[in-house]
Amino acid sequence: MNAISSKMKGTTTELDCASYLMKLGYAVSIPLGDTCPYDLVVDIDHKLYKIQCKHGKSTDDSVSIECTTNINTRTRLETHQYKPEDVDFFATFDNGICYLVPFEETKLTFMLRKKNPKNNQNEFVHWAEDYEASYIIETKIRGLKLSKPSNKRIAECKITRNKHKYRWATDGKLNIRLKID
Repeated sequence: MNAISSKMKGTTTELDCASYLMKLGYAVSIPLGDTCPYDLVVDIDHKLYKIQCKHGKSTDDSVSIECTTNINTRTRLETHQYKPEDVDFFATFDNGICYLVPFEETKLTFMLRKKNPKNNQNEFVHWAEDYEASYIIETKIRGLKLSKPSNKRIAECKITRNKHKYRWATDGKLNIRLKID
């Protein structure tokens, strides 16, 4: 079997993210050609959002994404940073979940933690569950005031939109996890 090229990994990530967002009930468009700085356009409540999909480097503990682009010139490979007008969100797909990271929160590399760091340093950690696409859409885009998900004491709440019930799972239903204080 042939090795999967980085282009194929990127395309697979784009399709996985697009499929996930469609299963949540959103219209997703893909620009023709490779000339746009974004991979997907998602229509959420009649507003369009530009999403750049990145294949993440995944471990049991985390998934990290490079928030840059490489351009092959005739003489060398150049790395470029995205600008705020290029994308609204970076997306990655890992273990059946699509993650959305708002552009303004990114650096050159962005790491999403799935487990506690071994040194128990939790300050400045970006927890993966805080960036699940469904949670980001409901809080960052729609502006719902929800507590952040927590690894501890979780409650579930069903949301109905357009006569459809949603939950976190990729089957199109969304349970928003709320922190109980």
